[in-house]
Amino acid sequence: MDLNKELNTKDSMSGGQIVIRKKPNGSILVQRNHCVTRYKNKEILSRYQNWLVFKQLHLSTKPGEVFSNSLPLSKKLKSFLYHFAMSPAGALWVQKVVNLDLYLLQKNYYSVSVKKNQLVFTPTEDFLFELAYSKFYITETQSSTYASGSFIAIASDFLSKKEFSQSKQKIDHMAVLSHEFGHTKFGEPKTRANIYSEADTVLRYENPVRILNHFLPRKTYFDNKTGRVISIYTKTLKKAK
Repeated sequence: MDLNKELNTKDSMSGGQIVIRKKPNGSILVQRNHCVTRYKNKEILSRYQNWLVFKQLHLSTKPGEVFSNSLPLSKKLKSFLYHFAMSPAGALWVQKVVNLDLYLLQKNYYSVSVKKNQLVFTPTEDFLFELAYSKFYITETQSSTYASGSFIAIASDFLSKKEFSQSKQKIDHMAVLSHEFGHTKFGEPKTRANIYSEADTVLRYENPVRILNHFLPRKTYFDNKTGRVISIYTKTLKKAK
């Protein structure tokens, strides 16, 4: 995804309202209405609909659900994720995840019902046998924040950190989460390969969000493993102080 381009050119960050229709045979058809999202109130509603699906299917709720010592998300992190999902960049990422959910629904990997005017997704046996291992999650961890192809683990103290340790630049937490999405299957999973690809991820997925949120672009990336700092724009390396 060209995040910078989409943030600056797309009318809708949400992909359109999720529309529920009942077919003559009684089954439920779920589609997106792409025509009504140019209006602010419709766009906000669409982002909120995406959030409800995303919250139901992709937020970890049990210890060890994602990996051996993963944690269920705290209320504070859930609140942060809601605000992320309602933001322009967050809405784009959440849309990509929910689009896959809607596709899997059409392929009968989920069944869906409507309770209190909200979609309730239930995995079918096909999903449990074929796709459960690759389901995308956001979870909490007591170590540092990181991402893999099928999950993002957010550190318990993530929101308490206010500046980067080496550069002392202010942290934009929404931009950092966008960076982590860039490492998942919804971005470029291979970008965790080395310090150079991390710098590219900052450039492609983090700095566009920082600029949108009125932060200065991030200038450097510190690699804990090697103890080196890389310049985001020149790709020059130096030892951390």
